[in-house]
Amino acid sequence: MRTQPILSNPEFQRNIWQELTPHRLIGGVVILSILAWLSYATSSNNSFYWISFAIIFIWGIKLASESIQEELQHGTWDYQRISALSPFKFTWGKLLGTTSYSWYLATLSFIGFIGLGLYLEEPLNLLLNQYFVFILCGLFGQYTAMTLSLNAIQFGRDKHYSFRYFVFAFIISSLFCYALMLPLDLKSPTYQYAHQHLNWYQFEIATYPFYLALVAILLFWSILGSYRLIRAEFQYKNLPYVWFGFCVFWIVYFAGFENIAPLRGFFKNINPPNTPYIVMPGKAYLMFIIASALVYISLFSQKHQLISYKKIGSLIKQKKYLNSLSLMPRWCIASICFIVLYFNLVFFGDIYMDSPIDSKFIIHGYIFGTTTLLLMTRDILLVHFLYFSATPKRAALSSILYLTLLHLVLPALFISIGLKNLNQMLLVSFFEVKLIGWIGLISQVILLVWLVKNRFGGVEST
Repeated sequence: MRTQPILSNPEFQRNIWQELTPHRLIGGVVILSILAWLSYATSSNNSFYWISFAIIFIWGIKLASESIQEELQHGTWDYQRISALSPFKFTWGKLLGTTSYSWYLATLSFIGFIGLGLYLEEPLNLLLNQYFVFILCGLFGQYTAMTLSLNAIQFGRDKHYSFRYFVFAFIISSLFCYALMLPLDLKSPTYQYAHQHLNWYQFEIATYPFYLALVAILLFWSILGSYRLIRAEFQYKNLPYVWFGFCVFWIVYFAGFENIAPLRGFFKNINPPNTPYIVMPGKAYLMFIIASALVYISLFSQKHQLISYKKIGSLIKQKKYLNSLSLMPRWCIASICFIVLYFNLVFFGDIYMDSPIDSKFIIHGYIFGTTTLLLMTRDILLVHFLYFSATPKRAALSSILYLTLLHLVLPALFISIGLKNLNQMLLVSFFEVKLIGWIGLISQVILLVWLVKNRFGGVEST
């Protein structure tokens, strides 16, 4: 008899044997049967609703967030990395195997959920749709937690950090689940609002299928992210086209919301007072801002090691460009999108005018883009200066602290004590050229280039 492919995965089998023991299988049936009787006695279907939510979103995501960290804690992760199992089989085998008991209980709860719902004369298609949302959002949350846990290995983080990944994955997946449940809850007071349409790229799209498709796409990205990180742990070479595609996806996705009222109101309010022009969130500005945010996210999603940069430089000198691309930091890949959109903003930027203007305002796209470019360059150099220190263990936390000081604390302090010139040197205006601000910002960039170069050379020479 031929073995089924899904059961021939050693990682999946190992976790199934550990999780689905006979006494746990029987115990789950007994406990859920008691809860089913209580639900029947109270004629309420809400109990199974919340039981299913707790099993999939709380327990399941927690198991996924701790799956890799437990391997590290027990010293078995290195054995997993040298196994003959392919990264793809290991990815789904690890997640579905580790969370198998939670899905077993969720299936039993699903039977009770449907049965009691039919007894209470609720539409079958509505019940099936509700549980489909549970499964989709639950898988998204679990794979997200696993991806974050895998990414944390690069920082040498232990199991104590897994709670943070659980909380993040739980919150984001629960929010999506709540948004998708509203159109399916006939008794909800917000039911009518859940059936509204939203404007995306000038298309009127119903909210439910739009968010449902978004969660499905995010699930795909989370699975792909886990797979790619496991490939890296298994010493496979990863070209950065997936991360580049991820950045392009978010840029294109958010650019479709340029016409929503809150965003346009925000952009109108941040313009300096008494200026004869208004910057509105056209696609060029919106895509550029999203690309900027992705560079910062990329910057803090990896540990920056000096030896990696030296190896990249060595590979480029040897003209091994594909090998160098496999080691390229994520912020460099995101910066490609940023640079392309920078030139797009400078040469094709969209500015909505509400009154006749002077010709000097035509270069606003250049001012906005170049100011952002200089600020980002300063921040990237500062982060690398801290990571290139002799003791970079707390470099990520130190980077966040110093960037908070530069962007928020010091400018607010200088304004409060009347030192506006010093404030302008730290936080340059995005809307007009002030000589002192640009001189200060360029000076900071030059100083950090010198410091990073000296630290790089100092480490290289030791």
